[in-house]
Amino acid sequence: MEIENHPFIELPDYKADTIILGSFACLKNDSYGEWFYLASGKSNFWRLIEKTFDKTLPTTQDKKDLMKEKQIWITDVATQAIRKKENHGCLDTNLKILEYNIDFIQEVLNTNKIEKVLCTSVWVAELWEKKIALRLTFSQKIDLIRLPSPSPMADRAIRRNDEYKKLVEQDATFNPFQFRLKKFKEGFGISNL
Repeated sequence: MEIENHPFIELPDYKADTIILGSFACLKNDSYGEWFYLASGKSNFWRLIEKTFDKTLPTTQDKKDLMKEKQIWITDVATQAIRKKENHGCLDTNLKILEYNIDFIQEVLNTNKIEKVLCTSVWVAELWEKKIALRLTFSQKIDLIRLPSPSPMADRAIRRNDEYKKLVEQDATFNPFQFRLKKFKEGFGISNL
């Protein structure tokens, strides 16, 4: 098992009021190319962001530009981790976190008026509450928003969600992606109207 350092973490060069918090970079690789946060081929994250903000984001620079425009800082809970098993790439259950992203998050809290943290899964939200927020110093109220995981692996959990079941009763064609999109829009305060 090899120790991996996060390839993307950097402080924003703009003011942010929102943090999107993921877990850790998806694949162990020296050359991520056009990859950026949550860009696994299977993850729906950037597709959800595109639909949430009605933008097309084909390049990493386009993604970064949107984050700056919307005053969003995107980061992960871990800066260093080990994958417990080889070839299990993106599974959060495969991660052993060695170092939490305390210093970078604290710096952003010190220099920005963060209003909300949107976590990309229940697991990430639990890590925020149990491992990160307790070690940070901040005086402002920060809303914690648990988004449904953008991973297709979460479809089964979404289908068990009571709110999802009610929406399917109202519209039989409603699917897990639409549920995620609804939750992303709510998280960013965007009306579906």
